[in-house]
Order: sequence, then structure tokens, then C-alpha cells
Amino acid sequence: MSPQIVIVGAGLAGSRAAEAIREYGHDGPVLMLGAEPWGPYQRPPLSKDVLTREGTTLSSLWLQPEGFYRDHQVEVRRGATAVALNVADRFVLLSSQERVPWDRLVIATGSTPRRLEVPGADLPGVRSLRTWDDAQALREGLRAGTRVVVAGGGLLGLEVASAAAARGAEVTVLERGEALLTRAVGPLAGAALVPFVADKVRLRLGAQLVRVLGEGGVEGVVLGSGEVLPADLVVVALGVSPATAWLDSSGLRLRDGVVVDELGRASVEGIFAAGDVASAWSPALGRHLRLESYSFAAQHGLTVGRNAAGAHEAIAPWHAGSTELFGRRLQFSGLPLGDETCHVLGEPVSGRFIALLARQGLLSAVVVLGQPRHFVALRGQVGQPLAHAFQALDAANGREAR
Repeated sequence: MSPQIVIVGAGLAGSRAAEAIREYGHDGPVLMLGAEPWGPYQRPPLSKDVLTREGTTLSSLWLQPEGFYRDHQVEVRRGATAVALNVADRFVLLSSQERVPWDRLVIATGSTPRRLEVPGADLPGVRSLRTWDDAQALREGLRAGTRVVVAGGGLLGLEVASAAAARGAEVTVLERGEALLTRAVGPLAGAALVPFVADKVRLRLGAQLVRVLGEGGVEGVVLGSGEVLPADLVVVALGVSPATAWLDSSGLRLRDGVVVDELGRASVEGIFAAGDVASAWSPALGRHLRLESYSFAAQHGLTVGRNAAGAHEAIAPWHAGSTELFGRRLQFSGLPLGDETCHVLGEPVSGRFIALLARQGLLSAVVVLGQPRHFVALRGQVGQPLAHAFQALDAANGREAR
């Protein structure tokens, strides 16, 4: 009898793993466990379309058409929260105390938002954004004139700030560091983005939120400097942590996620991990990396799914993504680690610039704002000599001139 493959997590990586398992030809049972009451859906639109466009429905965010999982004989269990993993007896324990047996296991539980651990953080009006329900609640609070403080200058924080500004809110972004989007584009390109964002919203760098003020609702925030900012709504976007608490007693090797090799295999035979929750091995860098991008979760989920079904395919961690910020398209590709040299072309405040990051003479990452055609020309140069990127850029500029 073919083994049962259980996927814990019904997000992008888990869904892609299920698709790949069937695509590879596995004919045994496939069970996907999801903690939310919904089937697998896309999360990136939660901080974009759902916040800014009227009438966005959950069904429009489905990762697959209704009936796909049934047609492919993938059982999707909703509201099934994993609380522990027993490796010796090979079962997942759910919050209902049900034991779900597995022959092979794919861990795709993703990540969880970091909490704001300050006095007043539990007041109504302090919100985070991770799920469909979160997005619906946040949208209700984003109105013209609302004073919104966004704690965190990463990708999610800036997407929320952009959406709030588009709805007429008065937005202040607080960032503890001196650069923005450091997880996505690295500190050097993140510093180049500061003038662009500061031109659109109030931006406080080196700022730490230490208290939320209010009596029954948010009225303001206190910074580490003692300054008080008025606020009606506080959005917590302090980054995420891998969702591995349920694995703490499992015996799996954990270090900023589930440690896996280039095939997605964890430290126990028959167990794999994919997407945000995985700390994946990079042969090129000689280290493990945990990447939080849509493109990595999708590709990693597909490859890990095939490997769980019997394939033997390696995948190197790769970071790429795009978003809309204040009416400009931001695109990035590569692995910025902060040890690069950075060449910035253009004026960031104008909303059009290119950042080329190089390590040991090779292009390690490219970040492009407001120039999608140039990104197309440059993304294929990552890993190549930096001079090749400048040649590709010259060629793209020549085509535009013609």
C-alpha cells in the first residue's frame, strides 16, 4: 500500500506541495491540515487589494479553483491545529487531541507575526495582519483622517502604510533601524528607499514604541525618546517567526525554523519542511537561510512535494518578489545579506531607482523601483559579474531610446 503523506499547513507552500505530490504520481492518501476555517488562499493580497479595493472576496484569493483538491484526491481538513509531533510513533497531535498518523510528513506551517510586548498592546485598535479575518478587521479601521501608526518598516508594514495612505489616513511609520525593508532588500538598498517613503508618509527611523495609550481604545503611542504620537489605530508589523512551537519537543533539529537540506529533508527520515518555516541549505553560501517570499514558498513547496513523493531534486534558496508601494512597483531578486557593495542609480525620492548589490565582484541582488522593464533586463544577471549587469542596463536603455 502506498504511504500516507500528511501536510501540516494549508498555505502556499503546503498547497504547492500537495499539487506536486499528485503531479509526481503518488497514488497513496494525501491529507492537508490547515488551522484556519478556510481552504488554501493567497496572503499577499491581504495587505494590498483587500485593504484598498471594494468587494474583494475570499473566493477570489483561492490558490486553486473550488473542487481542485477533491478532484485530485487531496483531503483538506480545516480548523485542524497541530500542537505536537510524535516522531517515534509517527503521528501529529491536533488541538482536539486527535492523533493523525503519517508515513511521510511535510511541515509547511509558515510563520507567525511577532507580538508587540508593551503596555497597552492588548487595547482595541492594536492590530496585526496575517489572515483573512485580520485583513477584514483592519480594513474597517482605515478611513480618511484616521491616525495610523505602523510599527515596523518591513515589507508588510510599508504595504499597510501604502494602503492606509491611499484611503486617506494620516500615517506614521516607526522603524527601529536606520533602513527600510532590510529583510527583503538588505540594509544598503533599504537605506536608499528611505527618501522615497519619507516623501509619502511620516517616517521615524531609530524609533521604538514602548507604550500604547488609551482607555478602552487606542489614543496614542509613546516612543522610547518620551515623545507621544496621537493615534487611533496601531498596526503591528514587526516581522514574523517560524511557526515551530508545536515542534519543540519533537526532537527535530530547529534553528530559526526547521533545518532542512537541499532536498527539503529534515533531521528525521520521512519528514520534510517547505516555505517560511524551513531553514534551507544554500550550497552557494555554505549556510542555512530562512526566506520569507512568495516565490520561494511556491517553488520550495513544489520541489519538496515531489521529493516527499519519491523524487530527488535539489533547490537552492532564492529570494525574489514584487509589490506596489505608494503607486510604484518595487521588484527585487537575489540574496542580499548586508555584506555587499551597493551601486544606486537614479534618485530614490523620485520613485525611480535601481540598486545593484555585489559580493566579490558578482551581482548578488538587484532592487528596482518604478522601472519594471529594467528589472526584466537585470534579474537574469544575478550571480553573474557586476559588469554584465551594467551592460544589460546599457542595452535596455538603448532599446528605450529607440
